Amino acid sequence: MSTLTEAQAIILCDAFVDSLDADAPGSPGYMVCYDGTPPANVEAALSSNDPVVTIVFDATEAFQDAAVGGSGARAAITGTPSGASAKASDISFARLFRGNGTKKAQLSVSLAAGSGEVKFSTLTSSVIGQTFTCATLYWDQPLTNA
Repeated sequence: MSTLTEAQAIILCDAFVDSLDADAPGSPGYMVCYDGTPPANVEAALSSNDPVVTIVFDATEAFQDAAVGGSGARAAITGTPSGASAKASDISFARLFRGNGTKKAQLSVSLAAGSGEVKFSTLTSSVIGQTFTCATLYWDQPLTNA
């Protein structure tokens, strides 16, 4: 098992979340929430998964600076970004993207009281144009890797 110092965990966490900041003016990172069965990982192709809502992050800083939190380093999303649904469906997972469209991570979703990596007040879009607000989103860098 490898271990990191808290300082190194913060550096790694910041490096990841900074990659979601705007690539250029007007092209911030974003999160797409999909319906259907989640693929095995972020590199796997989508299969019958449609985007339900796209949430664009803060134009200058997608996440706040990392600090010690949980069992390592943690960075919280900046503000409370939201987006309007493009389809009436249930959200089952989300993917994070750089502003240039590069996939960065695949995340689980849940209601606010659940254990998903992204928390929403609802996971169901009953109509097109429904607003979804990202209630909680953290990026964690653990100190240990088993």
